[in-house]
Amino acid sequence: MRDDNIDKISEMLLRGGKMLSRHCPTCNSPLFKFGEEIICPVCGTSFVEIDEKGGRRTKIPATSQDLKSRERSPDENEIKRELRKKIGEILEDLKRERDLTKIKMGLECIDKALEILNKC
Repeated sequence: MRDDNIDKISEMLLRGGKMLSRHCPTCNSPLFKFGEEIICPVCGTSFVEIDEKGGRRTKIPATSQDLKSRERSPDENEIKRELRKKIGEILEDLKRERDLTKIKMGLECIDKALEILNKC
């Protein structure tokens, strides 16, 4: 995974997104959930689950600028708190994970989060 992709994934974690076990069908990045919206941090595609019976999803483009305009800027303590929380959540997920690719991706996210924590 490229460093800029890891940066985008880390940014989603910082913004309070919940990393899902599903991946983007376009770029294979892990998807994140913000409220009812499911977003790919790498290619910027937004997914909305419409009908559980039909299992249909509709793609709606979303840019990172759209996300920024909808959210306030977190303070440094909030960033640290959320990063620690996300690291814990990822660790819990990794305890149950058997897929080596997903384990590697989780560890890369933790590594990036720790790097960001050390800068704060």
